[in-house]
Amino acid sequence: MARPAAPVVRTSRARALAARLVAQQLDARVPAVRDLAVLDVGLAETPYGSARVAAAARAEGDVADVGRPDGPFPAAWALRGAPHAHRREDLPALARAVHPVSDEDVRARLTSPQAAGGRDLGLEAWRLVTAAVRAVVAEHGGVVAKGDLSRGASDRVPASLTHWCASCDAQHLSALTFQPAGLQAGLVLDTSARALLLRSTPDWPEDLGVPAPRALSGLLRRLVDLHGPVAPGDLAALVGTSARVLRAVLPDDLLPVEVDGRATLATPSLVALLEDPDVEARAAGTVRLLPPGDPWLQSRDRAVTVPEPARRREVWRMLGNPGAVLAGTEVVGTWRAKAGPRRAAGRRDDVTASLFLDQPGGVRAALEDEARRVALARGADDVGLLVGPA
Repeated sequence: MARPAAPVVRTSRARALAARLVAQQLDARVPAVRDLAVLDVGLAETPYGSARVAAAARAEGDVADVGRPDGPFPAAWALRGAPHAHRREDLPALARAVHPVSDEDVRARLTSPQAAGGRDLGLEAWRLVTAAVRAVVAEHGGVVAKGDLSRGASDRVPASLTHWCASCDAQHLSALTFQPAGLQAGLVLDTSARALLLRSTPDWPEDLGVPAPRALSGLLRRLVDLHGPVAPGDLAALVGTSARVLRAVLPDDLLPVEVDGRATLATPSLVALLEDPDVEARAAGTVRLLPPGDPWLQSRDRAVTVPEPARRREVWRMLGNPGAVLAGTEVVGTWRAKAGPRRAAGRRDDVTASLFLDQPGGVRAALEDEARRVALARGADDVGLLVGPA
């Protein structure tokens, strides 16, 4: 007998964003980085160093270890094959969760203008690429430059999985094809050298097991917790697969939510936040400088996050995204930081915030503290803040 449909929860954009902000722990900093809920799905490390700034926006504790390959929060090619910082002990479970669950899922994740393979792309191709990546890393003693990994893996897979790259003057795997295999092979990223290095994780399981839809389902639940209320298509985009693939593995306890009439889904815990009478008040005092790629900016409903098209174009650019100035639940401007020269007393960073509209004095005063936190997260000892119109 079919379970009766859950009643639809109806809410507003303001309340939905307030619940998301609280779920992402932007309303009040937690004591330590390890306590960050967003680490369950990863802190984007693009450009490198962004994950530390995103952590500093949510945690009081030291963020220096975030993204370090030998630390407790290394970065790996995780969701969508993109660099994300995670708790080290979470990486094997995460590798299982981001593993495709079907041939159709592989094609949805890996097909791109640069990828080759067509019908050859599937779980067997994924297995071959992962095995090739493992072999190259082992051949290099557990540490390999990205370029060497690409060339070595390309030489070990069928030619049908590679494409001709005119800029490299070589036949090789698309980055979108071999990067997602990096986590399956237990690789973490090391940006300390001039060229990106990949380092193998000690005691990495030889076999992560058969792709388990329930592992992906668990990851989806956490993504909905942190990015919801979310439409199925936007959730699929967060994973990098298709909505059709996603429908088969959606958690069965997700609840329908209408956000100003738009159909979305939420977890029971997020619905509880939506129904919390104080949730908007909890979010109202937030002022943060969020880096490019921050979880707040990763949500795919950009027209909800930033309704004005001209402002969206300022926040999300084709190249070189700035950071975002967040006041309450609204993106009220952008910011950039520039590292100054090293001095005997340390380094001073200059942070420039460009506001879409003039802000109250309380917001401007809070930006001074936020700029200091950004500078410390970036490794500077001092900061200069310039606030002006966009």
